[in-house]
Amino acid sequence: VMLSRRACVSLLRVMRAGEKHRLSIGQKRSGNEEGPLHDGPDFHFADGRPGMISPGAARALRRDARDQRTIAALSQESFERNERVEKQVARDQALIKAEQEERKSRAAAAAAEAKKKNKSSTSSPATKTNTKGSTPRPSPS
Repeated sequence: VMLSRRACVSLLRVMRAGEKHRLSIGQKRSGNEEGPLHDGPDFHFADGRPGMISPGAARALRRDARDQRTIAALSQESFERNERVEKQVARDQALIKAEQEERKSRAAAAAAEAKKKNKSSTSSPATKTNTKGSTPRPSPS
């Protein structure tokens, strides 16, 4: 089946000027889909009452309200999670500090014990070693 040139062209998706770029940077496909002129009411009555809201504007208001609730819930959840993490970090730092102090006290006790052993070994009869490292000889007293 042979398609005419017109049929082939109509099957392709037409990209408007700049649409691809706007979509790539996270904006809407058209430059006029949001903003004060688009989001605001179309008219108001002479006595100041607002005009009727179009279905699209009502949909946008509902979407915005839903997004605001989602953002508030996520912000609260994030805040609570940060508080829990900060408390856990404080507990971990306290445990680390306690472990370091325990190690220091053990090291001090071991040093004191070693010093005590050194004193007890030097209090035995005095002996001198030969400079060549042979057998010890009694010191002249």
